Amino acid sequence: RFVRSTCALQMLRIIMKRVLVRCSAICSNPRTSSGATLKQGLEKRQQIINNAVANRQQWTGDVARMEAELPTLEAARDEAKKAADAAAAVDLGPEALKAENEDLKKTILRQQAELQELQKELEKLKGGAEPKAEKKVVSEYAKWMDGAGSTPGAIEGEEALPDDDDGQGDLTDEEAMGLSEPLSTKPVVTSGGGAKKADDDALSAAEAKVKSNQEETKKLKKQLEHLDDDHLGYSSLDGRCISKHDGQYTYKLCFHDDAKQDHVSLGRWGGWTGPQSAQFTDGQMCPGGPARMLRVVFECGSEEIVLGISEPSRCIYETHVTSPGACLPEDIGKLEKPPLKHPREEL
Repeated sequence: RFVRSTCALQMLRIIMKRVLVRCSAICSNPRTSSGATLKQGLEKRQQIINNAVANRQQWTGDVARMEAELPTLEAARDEAKKAADAAAAVDLGPEALKAENEDLKKTILRQQAELQELQKELEKLKGGAEPKAEKKVVSEYAKWMDGAGSTPGAIEGEEALPDDDDGQGDLTDEEAMGLSEPLSTKPVVTSGGGAKKADDDALSAAEAKVKSNQEETKKLKKQLEHLDDDHLGYSSLDGRCISKHDGQYTYKLCFHDDAKQDHVSLGRWGGWTGPQSAQFTDGQMCPGGPARMLRVVFECGSEEIVLGISEPSRCIYETHVTSPGACLPEDIGKLEKPPLKHPREEL
């Protein structure tokens, strides 16, 4: 009787242990944990698919429209560039204007020096002996003056010239040249400068429109690549990052981009490997190889959550992630009619 009781107790312990393991496996699997979770996941999956289909239709139309607009935008940019180039050829620019102004100043100073030499010669003639009446002498200054060459006895007419003592004092360089105001040293601003700036602004605006069109088209085409029919239920993951801290490291998964273990790269998005699996490849090299990579196994769930991460082999990581995209309609039938098992299979 004692032996019989002991055997029965051991058998009961084995059965209880098997039952607990079975319950633990069922409870830890979101696809079979409850009908409510599965139904929520399927509802969200359908919503995600509907949104993805609408987005795909909208983005496809946007790409077609923007590609049709691009030739017109490029033609407008080319015309704006021609106008800007033409304006640049006409407009000298501030530096060239400054150099031209400096050349003009040098010319004026040279002419002022020549005028001073003529004034000195005139002073000498005024202070010299009175010329004989029978000699008709024309001074160099008189020749320089308008009409002096045809006037006989130009010396006698020189008293009509302004005298230094007429109250005006010594002439400045600018006054000697007939300038009423001192020469300005500021560069002359031409009216063409404003036109050139307008042409440059028009060119910048046209180039910005072309660049914006090309970048937006490229972005939409990349998003459309992620909306393949077999994985529309996962489209809510596009551009999203989810993370998990396992007590030692923080794992971050950015779908269609990259995955990291803290700051160590586990790879870039390598694409889908099945209806419920994907991978990140070509990560940072382990010492002596291989390159790190991360396999992703999706399980049914109403939210995108990282359940855990393991390292089955050296530098090859694996994670399980819940997602509505992994909820399949056929799972309802499995939940409602689980496969029958013989009692011996439980033991």
